[in-house]
Amino acid sequence: MIDHGRASGMWNRFWATGPTQSGKTLSCFVTPIMYHLFEVRETVIAGIPNMDMAGDKWDEDIKPAIEASKYRDLLPRTGQGSKGGTPRRIKFRNGSTLLFMAAAGNSKQQAAFTAPCLVMTEVDGYDLAKESSRESNPVDLMIGRTRSFKWPTIYGECTVSIEAGRIWQEVSKGTNTRLALPCPHCGSWVTPEREHFVGWENASDELEAEESGAFVCPADGCGALWSDGDRLDANRSAVLVHGDQEIDKCGNITGDLPRTRSASFRWSAVNNMFATAANIAVEEWGAKRAENEDEADKNLCQQVWATPPEDTVEEIVPLNKDDIPHRVVKELPQGLVPEDMEFFGCTIDVHLRHLDWQAITWRANATPHVVDYGVEKITISNEKSKRSIEIAIFGSLMEMRERIDSGWSYQGSESPIAPSLVGVDIGFETDTCCRFIRKTPSRYRAMMGFGEGQHFKMRKLHYTHPSKAKGDILFVGDRYHVKRDVSRRVNVFQVDADHWKTYAAKRMMASVGEPGGLTLFHAMPSQHEDFAKGVTAERQITEFTPPKGFVNSWERIRRNNHAFDLLYMNCVLAYHSGCRLLRSSGESKPVKNEEMGKKKPATANEGKPKREDVLEYAKKIGFTEDIVETLGGSMEDLADHALGHDDPLGYLDAEWEEVRPDEEEVSSTDGEGGSDSEEHNSPPAESTPQDLKLSISLNAPFVELNPKHYVQRHVDVQLDPHGARALCRLRNTLQKNHATLKGGKHVESGAMAVRWLFEQLSIEIEGQD
Repeated sequence: MIDHGRASGMWNRFWATGPTQSGKTLSCFVTPIMYHLFEVRETVIAGIPNMDMAGDKWDEDIKPAIEASKYRDLLPRTGQGSKGGTPRRIKFRNGSTLLFMAAAGNSKQQAAFTAPCLVMTEVDGYDLAKESSRESNPVDLMIGRTRSFKWPTIYGECTVSIEAGRIWQEVSKGTNTRLALPCPHCGSWVTPEREHFVGWENASDELEAEESGAFVCPADGCGALWSDGDRLDANRSAVLVHGDQEIDKCGNITGDLPRTRSASFRWSAVNNMFATAANIAVEEWGAKRAENEDEADKNLCQQVWATPPEDTVEEIVPLNKDDIPHRVVKELPQGLVPEDMEFFGCTIDVHLRHLDWQAITWRANATPHVVDYGVEKITISNEKSKRSIEIAIFGSLMEMRERIDSGWSYQGSESPIAPSLVGVDIGFETDTCCRFIRKTPSRYRAMMGFGEGQHFKMRKLHYTHPSKAKGDILFVGDRYHVKRDVSRRVNVFQVDADHWKTYAAKRMMASVGEPGGLTLFHAMPSQHEDFAKGVTAERQITEFTPPKGFVNSWERIRRNNHAFDLLYMNCVLAYHSGCRLLRSSGESKPVKNEEMGKKKPATANEGKPKREDVLEYAKKIGFTEDIVETLGGSMEDLADHALGHDDPLGYLDAEWEEVRPDEEEVSSTDGEGGSDSEEHNSPPAESTPQDLKLSISLNAPFVELNPKHYVQRHVDVQLDPHGARALCRLRNTLQKNHATLKGGKHVESGAMAVRWLFEQLSIEIEGQD
C-alpha cells in the first residue's frame, strides 16, 4: 500500500489498527520509520503520547529492528541513541534524523521542528496526554509540523478505543481496507468476524472451550469449520479489498477505489496468527463468565477483534430538575433546623464575585434536609489587583462566618444552633481560603474535590486514594482522606468528587420519606428553581477513556453546578461525622457518632501524627526553646500536650497565633505626595536589631526596608521590635535557602516571601499586586 500510494500519487496518509500483540507496532510504526530514514533518506518525526515512552520505543522496538537489518551500520556511534538514556533527536550516519515528539510536549517546541514524514503510535492516547494545550488536538498539531512540505507522508497506528476515537475515525473515513481470505473448503472469498467464531459458547470449562472454538466460513451454503492450518493457508492467499469493493468466488474485485488521500487498513483476530483459535476461545469463554461481563466484553472488542465497543458513553444516573422543587417539607420553613436532626453541616464555595453556600441538617437514616442556601456578593475595588481580590474574598468569608456562627432557629428551642462542621472549597484563591481557615474556629474545614470532571488551573484533578494514614495523611475515609498541607498549615479534605456526587445524586433520587431521601425547606416551587438547576447541572456517564478503560464520571450539562458541589461536600462532612446508610434486610439505618448531640458540634478523629512529626512541625512554624520556656515548659512538653488534642497540628497553629510576637495593625492611605498614617509607639532603639537592611526590587517603585522605618511611595509605617524580628526571620530564610527577590528562577519563592512579609506586618497596600 505504501509503495502503491507513493508511486501513484494516490495516498500520502496511512492509518492502521488491529488486535494487540499482532505485530502492529513493528509493521505500522517501526517499519515506516526505517523505510523513510534509510531508503528515502529523509528526516522522520516519531509521534508518541509522552516523552517517557521515547526510551522504551527506541531501546525495545526501533533499535533492535535496525540492528537486525542491513541498516545496522547506519546507527550512530556517538551522541543520542548510541548509548543509554532517553533519546530525543537521533542523527544517523547517512545524514537522516529521527526526532521523538510527544503529544504532552510544549506546542511551541513542537512548532520549532518540521519534517516530511510523521509516524505516530498509540494516537488515541494523545488527547489524554495533552490536557493543557489551548491549540488544536495533538494529532493535528503534529501533522502541522509537515505542512511546509509539498507531499508529506503521515502514518498513524493504534489499538481501537471508542467509535469517536481518532484511529477508528481515520480508518472508517479512509479506504477502510480489509483482508479477503479464500475459504479452504468452498473457495469463496470471505472476511470472518467475531460472529463467525463459534463452538465455545456452551463449553462447561476452559479446556472444552479450547477444544471446541473455531472460525466458520461465512459464505452461504458452506459453514465449514476452519482449523488453524486452514486459517494460515487462507491468510497466505489474502487480497486487499477497499471500501465498498466486492470480490467474487473467482477472486475478481469490482468497484471503484474510495476517493481519498488516506489509505486505512484494519485486520482482526482471524488474521492474527500469533493467537490460536484455542487462545481466542478461552478469552471469549472467560469474558462471558466474568464478574463484570460488560467490561470484559468491551476489552475483547478492542484488543482481540479490533472493533469499538458499543455504548461507550451511557448516562447511568438520570436526574430531573423538575422533580427537585417538590421535595419540600411543609412543617419546616426556610431557616428552621428540625428538632430530630443528628448532624448540621454547612458548605461554602468561593468564586471571584460571589460566595455560594448551603446549610443542611441530617436526620435519622442519614436523610438530608436543606435548611437554607444562598449567594453572597463579593465587592472588589479593583479586579485587576490580586491583593484587592484577596482582601475582598477574605472579608466576605469573615462576614459569612459571622452569619454561620450566629446559627439558625432550632425547632423546639429558644436558642439558635450553629453547624457542627463548615466545609470551605479551597479550589479558588487557595491561599486566601486557607488563611481564613487558620483564623476561624476548628469547625471550619478546607475541602477540595478531585475527579474526572474536576479542573484546577487548566489541569484535571485526578483522585488517588491512600491505603492508610501515614505521614501527612491524617485520616483515610470512604473515597476521601484528610491531608496536612504543611505550607499552608491547614488540614484538607481531599475528596473523590465522582464517588460523592453519585452519593449525593442518590439522595435526590430516593423518594421523600424514604431513608436518605433529600428534602427542602417549604417554599413555592419557583423559589427552588435555581437550586434545582444547580444540583442537576451534571450527569453521570460511563465512558471509555484510553488508556484507562471504562470510567464512570460526571460531566457538566449546565454551567452553574455550584449547588451540586456544595451538596456532595456536605455529604462528605455528614459521613465523616457518623451519618451512615447501612443496608440490612433491605432497610437503611444510621450509625450515630457517640459525641454528636443536638447542640454540641460533632468532631471526628482525623488520625494523629507521630511525636517526632509534631516536634518538627512546631519548629517549622516558629516555636523555639526560648519561646516555649516562657510558657513554663519544653518543646517535648509542648508536643505531648498537642498530642492530647484531636488535631495536634491544628492545636500548634492556634497556640502559635497566641504566643507569637504581637503585630501592630498598620494603616495606609493612598496619596501622591505621601501618606497620613497613624503613629505607633516605638520601643527603645536598642531593642531593635541594627544589622538588618533588606532591599526588595519589585515591578513597583523601589522599596527599602530597615528595622526602624518602612518607606514607600504611598506607605509610611513604624515597625516595632516584633516587626523587625519578622524581617530578621525573612532575611535568615532567604539566606539559608540562597533565594533572591530580584527575579530569575527564584522569583516565585521571592514573591511568596514578600506576601508572607506583608502578612507578618499586617501591611495592606491597596491597588498594588
